[in-house]
Amino acid sequence: MSPSPSRTTLETSRCGSCAPTGPAARHGTEGTLLGEGRTGEVVPLGAGRLAWAGLAADPFTADGIALAGFLAGLAAGQYDPGVFRSAPGNIFAGRDVTAVALQVPDADLVGTRIAVWARISLFGHAPQLQVSRIGQAMLRPLFFSPPDPESETLNAGAPASDTDAHGKRVLSIAGAAARLAGLADPDAHADRVLAAFLPDVVRYQPGQPASFQPGGGNGRALDDDTFDIAVAVLAGSTLGNASVPRPPTPEFPYLSAPSPAELPALADLFGLREHGPE
Repeated sequence: MSPSPSRTTLETSRCGSCAPTGPAARHGTEGTLLGEGRTGEVVPLGAGRLAWAGLAADPFTADGIALAGFLAGLAAGQYDPGVFRSAPGNIFAGRDVTAVALQVPDADLVGTRIAVWARISLFGHAPQLQVSRIGQAMLRPLFFSPPDPESETLNAGAPASDTDAHGKRVLSIAGAAARLAGLADPDAHADRVLAAFLPDVVRYQPGQPASFQPGGGNGRALDDDTFDIAVAVLAGSTLGNASVPRPPTPEFPYLSAPSPAELPALADLFGLREHGPE
């Protein structure tokens, strides 16, 4: 789905049978048109299927300042859970996102447990260039912050290679947290954290209630406290205290209207943007 000022188009990738399977489903932009409509409006796709793309208030919540301080402490050999004990914070409050929402019947997912991940590719490249991907919302904030060359490798890759490519990094950070926290078996804890976060996918059993938990659970509900849950998996105990997530709206696409505010860009807030010479 590609949002634009006036039109939204949804396609499946094209293969021999015009179904989204095989290599053609994983690359390229050609496909069979499923539906089209205006950005910001619900697009019916038939048989209970709906699509939407547009601007919405960011539904995510995270105390990014506290997490940055906690991770910096780990890197310096210090364990300071106290950074999470101040008033709950949310660096995404007042921020908007360009969102894509799809609604499909459970029957379309064949009733088996599936692994879900998404990717972002730049249009107009030959071949098409993948620049980002995501399964679990908290993998990068916990283990790839600030971004570095390995995070770019992660963004350009696929889940099948995650454990081999990035397992050592996750084990190192999780092991350091366990040792500094005084956990009984740091190596076993690190192994559990590795299994919880890699590969970078969200697993879901159609027909079962959604509930987020790295390494378990079932998908992710819109009002799950993803930040605090994921921090607890890394630390081995509950530490986070992010603001309560924004509740979903009662109707599809379940996202609140945008609420623009004059806020510094997150890249500037964390000193991640490269500025050229004055």
